[in-house]
Amino acid sequence: MKAGHRTHLICAAILIAGAMAQPAAAEDAGALRVLRSWDETVEVEGRQVAGRMELVFDYDLGLAFHQIYDESGQLVERRPAQRVPTPSAEEIDAAIALVLADPALGRIIEDLKAYVSGGFILDEPAGKACGPRTRCLQIFAFRLGSGGAPLFRAVVDLTQNRIVYRDSWNQGVPQ
Repeated sequence: MKAGHRTHLICAAILIAGAMAQPAAAEDAGALRVLRSWDETVEVEGRQVAGRMELVFDYDLGLAFHQIYDESGQLVERRPAQRVPTPSAEEIDAAIALVLADPALGRIIEDLKAYVSGGFILDEPAGKACGPRTRCLQIFAFRLGSGGAPLFRAVVDLTQNRIVYRDSWNQGVPQ
């Protein structure tokens, strides 16, 4: 990654983190994020119509849903998603912003001129920090020219907007 791109990423992350710290607008419908949407023929009252599907994540409930809209844009059905959905680009950006905004982790990234990458889901059993009704993404920091071994892994729970795990790494081995 070029230095200009890294600086751009850091600036964008700071802006995103600042926006996340602001209180939600009154018109927001809870903490719902559209992960993906697409046009599709849907069934409404026994007839096929040109509609829209959305895959959304409700951060208040900690659950993903499919939302089905009819041809006029009215929500006609909301059903639970069967699997943990792949994160959206916006979710990955939000997780990276939280990592960059963290004083200790942000300093490591800045001091070592590292870059961050990731966004892989961490889905743990009940009783763990990333258990049911969480939305945890793993973010890794890498030093340029390090041969691929991460400096650290941070796991961000987007339902709580906080880092729940911080792992340092020594030559690719978690410490």
